[in-house]
Amino acid sequence: MIALALGLFTTLAMVQSLSGSETMRLAATGRADAHQAGGLAHWRLGRQLRLAGAGIGQAPAMIGCTLQASLGGAQLLPRPGGWPVPFRTIPATLRLTPLAVQNNAGPGGTDLIVMMGGMTGASVVPSPVSMPSPAALLASGAVGFHAGDLLLVGDAGNVGACQLGQVDGTYAPAFGAAPAVMLPTTTVGAPYNSASGFAGLPQPGDYQALNLGQNPMIHLFGVNNRGELVVLDALRLYTADTPVPMASSVVQLQALYGVDDGSAGGIANDNVVDSWQRPVGRYAYANVTAPGSPAALEIKAVRVALVMRSKTPNTSQARARITLFEDLPPDLRTDIDLGEAQRRFGYQVFDTVIPLPNQASALCAEFRRQLGVPAAGACT
Repeated sequence: MIALALGLFTTLAMVQSLSGSETMRLAATGRADAHQAGGLAHWRLGRQLRLAGAGIGQAPAMIGCTLQASLGGAQLLPRPGGWPVPFRTIPATLRLTPLAVQNNAGPGGTDLIVMMGGMTGASVVPSPVSMPSPAALLASGAVGFHAGDLLLVGDAGNVGACQLGQVDGTYAPAFGAAPAVMLPTTTVGAPYNSASGFAGLPQPGDYQALNLGQNPMIHLFGVNNRGELVVLDALRLYTADTPVPMASSVVQLQALYGVDDGSAGGIANDNVVDSWQRPVGRYAYANVTAPGSPAALEIKAVRVALVMRSKTPNTSQARARITLFEDLPPDLRTDIDLGEAQRRFGYQVFDTVIPLPNQASALCAEFRRQLGVPAAGACT
């Protein structure tokens, strides 16, 4: 009898010890899962967003133009039938802009982010071109152009449509002192040219051609209904026609603009962030992407918060509310209230400021300095 009692107590002690050990293991493993997945997702997202505005800031007359593009004879932009989930609320007709955020437009009130950029190492400024026919562009020189380069062509004097084309495979650049050169834009070795060429733009006419290089980016980022951070490449250079997961177990994605607007005692156009702004009002998606939008140039950084959740539940409860951007005024914060079932999981918040260096260099472009746009000392 005594031996039975001792055995029972020993078994109970072992069960309690194992239970406590399992509780600690689940909590530690859950936090580690969320931390590892969130760290990788945040790094990948930040790496992409830092490239926003590459080359585009040098062509202010084209900001806000409506993008037209095709691939293999099929229309890409404007997007036929609209965008897939979670990007349904983004207009099918995209306008050229470095970076724009749709506030709380995704599943669960998540933000949606659109970024664009692209440039070639040989030329970062738009080239004046004339269009004698839909299948060719007449440029003032051959410097900076190569077969396969993607060109965005638009009217510098009237922000309307801008069409994506491609220098075809028959082009061989001439070296030395090159006079005006014809850039062929047939479909030979150039899948981004349509059979009708630049028929969407009136001919003959004078335009600007922005060389985006051979790997431009028009990327959409958001969180889908399965809690996956996904990216969609509108040009299908990097991904297929459907969103590609970057990370799973994502609860929330929120973004704020860091703007150089001269507020809070700051100096406008000095490439210093004066305030943080939600993507609403002046900085709403429609306003940032509008033709000639001054708000688009004011954005110098983006602050992104990702909330990750552990894949397995814990025995201990998480706090009932997670607050993002706690160091900022209340109107810029985002509260996430967790129900009883949700509180059984572990959560990790990743909050990072991502500078947009291409936006800073765009302020100091030669034409803006000639107009006296930058503040004193901003470009020295």
